[in-house]
Amino acid sequence: MPHVRAKEYQIPKEGYDLVYVEVIQRHHKRTPYASNTFFKEDTDWDCSNAGPYHHAKAVDFATTPVYWQAQHSALNPFASQVGPGFGDSTCQFPGITSAGLDDSKQHGVDFGSVYRDKLGFLPCANETEQYAFRVTNNVITTQTLGAFAAGLYPDAKEYVAWVQSETYDSLEPKFSWTEHLEKSAALRERFNRVSGIEPNDSAGWSSSWDHVNATDVCVSQEDADAIYRLGNWEYAYRWRGAENSTLYSALKMGVWFRELQANLHAAAEATSPVNFAHDGSVSPVLGVLQSAYPIWPGMGSEVVFELWRKGSKPYVRVLFSGQPLETATPLGTLDMVPLDKLDSYFDSIIPRDMVAACRGDAAALGLA
Repeated sequence: MPHVRAKEYQIPKEGYDLVYVEVIQRHHKRTPYASNTFFKEDTDWDCSNAGPYHHAKAVDFATTPVYWQAQHSALNPFASQVGPGFGDSTCQFPGITSAGLDDSKQHGVDFGSVYRDKLGFLPCANETEQYAFRVTNNVITTQTLGAFAAGLYPDAKEYVAWVQSETYDSLEPKFSWTEHLEKSAALRERFNRVSGIEPNDSAGWSSSWDHVNATDVCVSQEDADAIYRLGNWEYAYRWRGAENSTLYSALKMGVWFRELQANLHAAAEATSPVNFAHDGSVSPVLGVLQSAYPIWPGMGSEVVFELWRKGSKPYVRVLFSGQPLETATPLGTLDMVPLDKLDSYFDSIIPRDMVAACRGDAAALGLA
C-alpha cells in the first residue's frame, strides 16, 4: 500500500511547526494462519534459519538469541489427526515472510526519509524517551516492527515494544457477526466440498470470508468471484456501509482514539513523547474517521496523525496512503483541522462510558 515517502510528501504552508506524529500501521506480507490452512496443503514454505525469536533478556548478562523452527514427528500419532497443513515446513504460522520483512524495512526507510531527513523532526535512535513503539499480542506486528525499525534506525540494537493485555488491548479489536454467513451458506457448502473443510469447522474458516483462498482449479470462477466480492463486502459493510457502522467502529477503536486524543493534547503542551503504533486495525480507524472511499486496507497500509502548531493553535493532519484523508464527516478532508474541532467530532461519536456502551447500555450508546 502507498505510504508516506519523501517524493510525494507535501510540507504544509510556511508558519506551521510539526509537534507530534502518531502512526497506526498494518503488518506487511505474512504466511497464512495455522488455523486457516487446509488439512493438506500443496505449497512449500521454508523458513530455515529464519525466526521467530523467543528468548528472555537478562539484566546482568547477555542471553543467547533463540529462534523457533517447526518440528514434525512421524512418531506422534496425533499429528495426522489435525492435518499436516504445509507438510514438513519449518515455518511458524502466522509469520511475516521474507518479502514482508523487506517491505517493512523499506517502509521504515521511507518513514525516516520524511520525518527525519525532510522535516528534521525525529529524534536520534538513542533518545528512546522521545519515541515509542507499540504492538499487539499478535507476533506478526512485532516482526513487522523489527524490520521497520531496522529501516528507520539501522544502527540501533534493540527496542522496547509496548503491548497491552490481550484481554483488553485497544489495538486489537474483535468482531462477531454472522447474518451474511447464513445467507451465503449454499456458496460455502460448495466451497467446502472442494476444499475438504468440515461443515462444523471451528478453526476460523466459517467465521468470515476474508481469508478464503479459491482458484478456478478447485472451484468455479463464478464462485471464486463471489467469494472475493464477499470478502470486500464484509469490510465495506462492517466499517462504512451498515447503518451503525460508525458507532461500531467507535466501539471497536474508541479506547484507542481516546488514547490518541490524550497524546495529541499532551504533545500540544510539549509533555509527550512521539509514539508509533503498529497493528492491523486500520479498518475501524478509517471507519471512525468515515473515509470517503472505503477500501480493504492492504499489507503495510498506514494512517498517520500529525500535530502541527501555528502560533499557539494546534492543528491535525491525517494521512492515508501518504495523502490527506478525505472523509464523509463535516470536517471534510483532514488537512490542518483545528484540534478542538477534531475533539468535538470524536466526542460526538465515541461513547464517554465505553464499558457501559460495550455492554449494550442504551444510555451510554446514546440510544435512550
